Amino acid sequence: MTIPHAPGPAYLGVERSILGRPWRARLDKSGEALAQTLTQAHGVDDLTARILAGRGVDVAAAAQYLDPTLRELMPDPSSLQDMDAAVARLAQAIEWGEKIAVFGDYDVDGACSGAGRDGVHQSRRRSSRDSATSVRNTTPAAQSPP
Repeated sequence: MTIPHAPGPAYLGVERSILGRPWRARLDKSGEALAQTLTQAHGVDDLTARILAGRGVDVAAAAQYLDPTLRELMPDPSSLQDMDAAVARLAQAIEWGEKIAVFGDYDVDGACSGAGRDGVHQSRRRSSRDSATSVRNTTPAAQSPP
């Protein structure tokens, strides 16, 4: 749908960009038609519709593209290898009152996920029967440079 550096008249009356490059419309005829349809169907301005068309967003997907939700963007956790088995094992440990160790590292996802898991467990512990289960968060000792 896009035609990089398409020859033709200046776009929106602008001959060149601030860097001196020619400023041309980049949508072909079908892209122009899609942009117009997006404007009419979703009430977006012409520039937004052109950007969507240039990115290949069709009319059916535009609403979700413009107003995404985390649920729609994230994969189904069960699609991760062995996730269902890990969940079953954690549920069993909670039911049996076993100790659970949570290992995290020092990067953002490791620190946050370890703290999040501990917080979820603590709140569940206060509100349910799994008070016998204990969770210990562990972060490996920082290595000093040689």
